[in-house]
Amino acid sequence: MVLVPTFPDQAEPQMIRPLILTLAVVGFVACKNQEKTADTADGGAPAQAASAEGIAHDGAVQLGGSNAADSLVLSIERTACFGTCKSYRIDVYRSGFAEYVGRAHVELIGRGQGRVDQAVIERLVARAESIGFARMDPVYDSPVTDLPATTIRVAANGTDHTVMGRVGAPDQFRSLANQMEEELLALPWRLVPDQD
Repeated sequence: MVLVPTFPDQAEPQMIRPLILTLAVVGFVACKNQEKTADTADGGAPAQAASAEGIAHDGAVQLGGSNAADSLVLSIERTACFGTCKSYRIDVYRSGFAEYVGRAHVELIGRGQGRVDQAVIERLVARAESIGFARMDPVYDSPVTDLPATTIRVAANGTDHTVMGRVGAPDQFRSLANQMEEELLALPWRLVPDQD
């Protein structure tokens, strides 16, 4: 709301208009600068965890990407093969909310939603850190057919790293994928209608 000052009848409207325009411009610029400061740091790079939900305090786990709007913490996707490979995707967010898409050779086919306990999220993030997930190559692959791919994303503690492994992925990557699958695929997913 903009308050317009009132002046005695002898005040000239030409003096009021520039004053109002100046106040409006100053207010607009101040708001834009405040947004820019909250969104970026170090020359335009996203600021680390702009919301209290994702800020690491006193060694606490920081969950989610560096952009406050990006609350995804963990993601795993397995693709199909010509056989009976499981094909699904699971996305886990800071709050514990999780989304599931089951495509083939899994118990639940379709879209689902569920909740992941914070202890599970922190355990998986800690496991990823312990195996050096953030330092792994982004792609392990070769030109072959009929092999499923596994893609894992971990966004926590100041890193946001995605690795796709199909051929030649380290044992630690496969072990993390198996642990994520064991902990997340077994959740009590609730089917939701497609949004198409």
